This record gives sequence, C-alpha cells and structure tokens, in this order.
Amino acid sequence: MSIYNRNNLAELANVYKPGILVPDDDADIETVGVDAGAGSNLPSNASTSDAAVTVKIRFFMEPPDAEPTMKPIKLRVQASHPFRKSMEVLSERLEVPREGLVFTYNGVKLFPNSTPAVVNMTDGDIIEVYTTEGHEQYKAHREEERQKMRRELAQKAENCRQTQEAPEPDETAAGGADTIGLKLQDGNQVIKIKARATTLVEAVIGVYLKRRTPLPPNKTVRLCLDGETLDPKKSLADLDIEDGDMLEVRS
Repeated sequence: MSIYNRNNLAELANVYKPGILVPDDDADIETVGVDAGAGSNLPSNASTSDAAVTVKIRFFMEPPDAEPTMKPIKLRVQASHPFRKSMEVLSERLEVPREGLVFTYNGVKLFPNSTPAVVNMTDGDIIEVYTTEGHEQYKAHREEERQKMRRELAQKAENCRQTQEAPEPDETAAGGADTIGLKLQDGNQVIKIKARATTLVEAVIGVYLKRRTPLPPNKTVRLCLDGETLDPKKSLADLDIEDGDMLEVRS
C-alpha cells in the first residue's frame, strides 16, 4: 500500500470507479456488497438476524472550510460482519492506507472489529470518512462552532434576563421624578403610557403590542423620535426622552 499522498485524493476527486464510487444522486443507484470474505454482492434474501444494511458513505477529504469534491456513495454490508472488510475496500479504492483513514457514525469513531448490528446501524444511515489529519481538523472546527453557538445562546439569555428585569411601562403608574409620560402615535391612534426613565425601549414596544387593538398578525414595530429609530436595548433616559415626548410607531 502506498503512503498517503494528497495528490492521490485530488486525482480521485469526481472520478467514477466501477463497483464502489457510485454517485448518491443517481436514481438507479448501484449498491456494492461487502462480506467477510470477498467484496462480492450479497444476496438480498439474507436472514433477519444477518440482514444486509445499505449505508451512505460521505467523504471529507478537504479542510473544513473547503467545498467537498468527492460524491457520496452507497455500500451494502451484512449487519453481523465487522467493518474491517468495508474499511479495507474503501482504503484500497481511495489508495490511502487504512490506518490513514478515520470512519465515524453519529460522530463516534468506528473500529474494525465492530459491526453494524452492534452500533444499531440501519438502512440510510451515514458513515463519514476522513483522513486522520482531516478528522482532527474537523473536530476542532466543530468544537469552535459549538462554542460560538453557546456564546450566542448565552448572550440571548442575558438579553432576555435584562428585558424581564426592566420595569414595565404602566400608563396608570403614579407620577414621580423618574416617571415619564409618553404618547405613542400609530397613524390616527395615540396611546398614552407612563414609564420610568430606566425602562428599555423594547419594553415600551412590548406594552404597545399588548394594548394596540386591532393588532395585525405577526406585526413588528419600531419607535422613532424626530424620524430616528430608537435603539430597543437602550433606556428612555439613555436616549434623553422627556416627559410629554411623542414617539412615532413604524413597522
């Protein structure tokens, strides 16, 4: 077996190899049988305890930020037969040593002695094939994406917490030094409310949406002062909004 060479993969990209590299988007797709001995097609009337399972093989031979160049294929294997033979067949066709490839299912690495039955693999499931180097790159890339998603969710949760803690405007609120009387104009309709200076603009919008009748479905609005849209995350005090100001409601 030759040593892994990236040029081998570049030459194999988009190349059809009879019996194994079968385009997955082919309506009359050919499936390749692999048994414990030779790589011949398996009978379709196998027993239930050792039924054939047809899985999709997806190749990730490029860096995570590159477009895939190799089309997926389908492979038929016996449920009770170890993955070793399938790995050897794919390794041979890719011209990459088996130890230079990583096979995963549902994000978990597959081992040569394991079987489709052991991992509860069924028809249509996907096996992903990486080079050992590429697998480490993809793991790092996916972890980075997970961390980014966690940060975004944490920020959304913090924004939600701040909104919930913000004092809600109340048009019946008692007057005081920090109370601001507002007029929200939407066309010919004017809604009067009173709110604390520390109230966020998005809280004012929330009260408007509750009290506006009739309210069109899925209506989203913004508040404007002198033609400028107000930042929903800022308070009335931050925006120098004064008692008696008229805020325009726009969609």
